[in-house]
Amino acid sequence: DDSQIRSRAKVISNCPATLNIDQLVSRPKASFRTEKSVKDTSTATFAQISLTPYSLACIAVLTNELIQDAEAGDFIVNFMTQKIAEAIAMREETAFSVGNGTNQPTGINNYAGTVARAYTTPANVATADSLINMQDRLGVKYRKNAVYLMNSLTKTIVRQLKDSQNRYLFQSDPTDSFQDRLNGSPVVEQNDLPKGTIWYGDLKGYWIGDRGGISVAKSEEATIEGVGNLFERNMT
Repeated sequence: DDSQIRSRAKVISNCPATLNIDQLVSRPKASFRTEKSVKDTSTATFAQISLTPYSLACIAVLTNELIQDAEAGDFIVNFMTQKIAEAIAMREETAFSVGNGTNQPTGINNYAGTVARAYTTPANVATADSLINMQDRLGVKYRKNAVYLMNSLTKTIVRQLKDSQNRYLFQSDPTDSFQDRLNGSPVVEQNDLPKGTIWYGDLKGYWIGDRGGISVAKSEEATIEGVGNLFERNMT
């Protein structure tokens, strides 16, 4: 599967060890007043959220013979490096969607009840009315960038929904950068989400902090659990 959330989220590069973010809980309110009356008072209320970094790692072992027998030794190493990067991207995508926050990021699906910019359908409910309700419950300023997120099984159910004229609500346009649209909004397939769960929201409300980036180290002398000493086994 492709990574869907990172490209649509707010990504902070060179994130410090711990990043404290002030979340706006309530806004100042303006009130009309009569002459000589006391002006109403209000303020902004904040809560603090901390982004804590987690480390994601992958070890891949190759025999030196495989590296030497490949048409070009660097090819197989570069190929494995690419596959490691893909594995990391897929694992973080899972965390961004359904992560429980324990030794990994908290996923979108575990913020239910605290998110003001996205809404999810009730479990195992996919009806035309509920999808319209989701759109209208979301603040208008977030709708212009909002997308539907659902897995492929839920998407199949939604694709079969029809209006009173027996017309499909789901639209597919190969000329559109988003080929799949529902009620005018793009549909993004995210297969870590459980069946029957649909999110609708602006993913810029989901923040990702990057720290350190990806590094690749190559060793012929490491001792790997379950493999043993690489030097003894002529492995890299």
